[in-house]
Amino acid sequence: MKKDIQLDPYSIELVALEGGQVVDWGNAYLKAEDFYRASRGEGAVIFIIDTAGQFTDHPDLRPNCLPEYDRNITNSPPPDAHGHGTHCAGISAAADNNIGVIGIAPGAKLVALKALNDTGGGSFNWVADQVRYAADIPESGPIKNKKRIISMSLGGPAGMATPPVLKSAIDYAIEKGAFIFAAAGNSGAGDGSKSTVGAPGRYGPVIAVASTDRPGTSRSGFSSVGNEVDIAAPGGQIYSTHRGGGYARLSGTSMACPQMAGVAALLLSAYPEIVTQAQLTAFLAANITDILSPGIDRETGMGTPVLTEYLDLQPGEPDEPDEPDTPDDPVDDPVDEEPEQPAEPVIPRRPNVATTLFPSTGQSYVLQWRANDERALKNLIVSALDVRVTGDVSTEYLATIVRAYVADWFGSRVMVIREKEDVRDALVWCAAFLQFNADDDRAKELFGIRMDLVVDRIVTHTDDGVPVSVERSEIAARVKDLEQRPAAAAALHYA
Repeated sequence: MKKDIQLDPYSIELVALEGGQVVDWGNAYLKAEDFYRASRGEGAVIFIIDTAGQFTDHPDLRPNCLPEYDRNITNSPPPDAHGHGTHCAGISAAADNNIGVIGIAPGAKLVALKALNDTGGGSFNWVADQVRYAADIPESGPIKNKKRIISMSLGGPAGMATPPVLKSAIDYAIEKGAFIFAAAGNSGAGDGSKSTVGAPGRYGPVIAVASTDRPGTSRSGFSSVGNEVDIAAPGGQIYSTHRGGGYARLSGTSMACPQMAGVAALLLSAYPEIVTQAQLTAFLAANITDILSPGIDRETGMGTPVLTEYLDLQPGEPDEPDEPDTPDDPVDDPVDEEPEQPAEPVIPRRPNVATTLFPSTGQSYVLQWRANDERALKNLIVSALDVRVTGDVSTEYLATIVRAYVADWFGSRVMVIREKEDVRDALVWCAAFLQFNADDDRAKELFGIRMDLVVDRIVTHTDDGVPVSVERSEIAARVKDLEQRPAAAAALHYA
């Protein structure tokens, strides 16, 4: 079998079971126990896609596991002879039973989905298969009405692109309401010139988790860096469950990822009105604890979610539904009442936030394009993108919105532009529509606010490597043309 994924060798510090129950330093730093008066994760199921195909053989996991949903598609038997997946599961949701260790969300349920074999190797096809399986389990029995959280403490080499099969599975699961976290990777900072985040953590819709060392205020030296890092959580020397019913301390972004899965279980149980990955990301950002330089950084993303900052928040009121269009020939059929709309998650607003520049340093975006008189599609690789956004929310939340909106806009985008237009025209159209569409219903649907976004600069390269740059004035002129003549949008078609 070709191994797309191979867990790195790591040291295991086996720990003898002592009397009582350990509260690990990561649990204490995140202040999980202080949140238990709001929830213990009872409204969530955490799917651990890893080396474990069952959790029934560990006394600290057995009370919370749902073995009827466990699944193994590898060439190894279900029991976790490796130990990695069992360790991740305990971090998320080890039971509160006065033995071993308590997980971040001791009331959440656990499902073991084995996509890595007992050597720690696996394929992206296996991972994608398990992601789809988690999304497709019918809403019945003990999983009914529970939020589905997928935790993937795995990945390919640093900088590797996420393969289409896994992208498609992730998009599918998120569309069906799953919340997906992945480890950022253990490739360190490299020379600092480019991202070291691996797949699938580098894929935009996924929440990529970096690792911090005790006491929780600095990046672990092994933790990958890059603009794809969304958030950070404790990952150094984490005490948790291990193979054979034992316990061990391990280090890695693999340990940070299930910390965040546990945090999500607590938040989604306490605030069930959060129903999409975009809403959860926004909610995390709005109340995040910044641990490095102010704002988003390449090492720890938005920061770390200390759970006491998320207590006792009041959900916002839902938007009023739009009036339905009146048909030309109305009929006298009875009209069903509008179903009650879920409330939006809390987004604390701050007045008078200044316009803020968000450059995409080190991040590239790709879409396909062709002129209307051509047949072959070409790639437009945007190597630099500077945008300004004005809003009444925090800078951190605005930055999160920008990153998510841009990634969503470029996703699976195809442009067909006017005849005889070239790569520079394609670049201008790209920037103009990115700016023009920021105030549309898609942004409102994703983030709950309409965005005042201006593209300052956008850069690509020709096939010969010659840079092509377009500045704000040229983009603004095209946007103005679109605003005055909306029919001009017909020059662009999307697929």
